[in-house]
Order: sequence, then C-alpha cells, then structure tokens
Amino acid sequence: MYTDTSSTTYATIQNTNASTSSRYIYLKGFNFDDVPDDAEVSSFTVKIKGYYTGGSQQTLYLCNNTTTQSGATATGLTTSTQTRTFSNGSLTWDTISGWGDNFGIRINCRRGNRNTTGYYYIYGAEIDVTYTVPVYHNVTSSTTVGSIDPSGITSVLEGDSYTLVISETTSKPTVTDNNIDVTSQLIESTEETEVLVPNGNTVTTFTATNITNAYTDKDSDTYA
Repeated sequence: MYTDTSSTTYATIQNTNASTSSRYIYLKGFNFDDVPDDAEVSSFTVKIKGYYTGGSQQTLYLCNNTTTQSGATATGLTTSTQTRTFSNGSLTWDTISGWGDNFGIRINCRRGNRNTTGYYYIYGAEIDVTYTVPVYHNVTSSTTVGSIDPSGITSVLEGDSYTLVISETTSKPTVTDNNIDVTSQLIESTEETEVLVPNGNTVTTFTATNITNAYTDKDSDTYA
C-alpha cells in the first residue's frame, strides 16, 4: 500500500465479517520530509489506486487519525482498477503536514452481501506536491562609507533588488552576490543625498538659519 499509484503490485484486504457493516482501513505514514521546510507549496493532490471484488465500496475520506474530514473525499473504488483523486476540501498543506503520521486515507471495506467475502486490492497511494523553494542571495559590500541598503551581509530574495548608496568615495566598493563579484554590474547614479542641520540648531560654532530656503530649486535667489 505504500507504493505510488503507478505500482502493479497490491496489498489485499479481506472482509469476512458476518454482516455487511463497514470495516475501515486507515492508510497512514506519508513522508512529508520529502518537501523542504522552506518550500512554498502551491498545490497538492492525494491519490489512491485500487479495486474490489465482492465488496460495496463507499466514499473514500482523508482523515486526521480516525477523524474524517468533511469535503476531503474521493469517489469510491469499483470492480475495475482505477486511480481516485481526492478533493482537499478546506485542508491546506500546512494542516496535513502538521498532522504528520496521523494524516491518512480511510478506506471503507464493506461486503456486498452477507454470503460473499469482500476483497479490496490497493496498489498504492501518494501525495503529489507542487512547490518552489525560495532562492536567497547573500550580498556583501567592502565599504561602509555612506549608507548601504541592504547593509553588511544580508539575505536577498531572488528577484528582489538591492541598492547601495555611497557618498564621498572616489572608487566603487567591491560587491559580491553569493560570493560572486558583481562590482562591474553596479550602476552609478548622479543623485546625491545631503543631511541638513535643522533650522536654528547650533553645532559648536556652526549655525543654520532660514533652512527652508535650502529646499528651493537651483535657480532660486533666496538662500539659507
């Protein structure tokens, strides 16, 4: 039962109960460790493959331990081998992976009548998961002159940009991206950022007055 749905071997479940009451088999033990912890899961699909003889299969359920989940169902097996796909209902990947070994499939093994033994042949079950793993870049710069955004060693998600704001330096800093020198890819900007002393603030013998005049354009005739 622990092989995938492409399997051609099967496990056999035999129901010889004296009545036609259901007997449940819970298929558990899925390996969630195959999906990395930092993966971003976009979808998952649970499948089971099998058939029965002498049985009367009802709806299949996904379950947490022995508690079935409303809406998380698949059409029951028939007398011919088929792969059934479950509706996830309201279940999310975080939910089912959090259940761990308690997550499973409930197989309803019901006899067709009192005089016929029900046999259920399960070829396998699996969870198909579609996910991506974020790629991060460790960005470093050789200079601390001015401001660096990000600064120092930082982790930048691939696809995101990062900016170096360098002032009062005559040469480009050395910048590495995942230990690869990307200095040649730096684009110089003519923009300058100045830090202005607030109006009326005195620093030793230096005093700034009429500071708002400093924010007018270069053609202005007023001054700070």
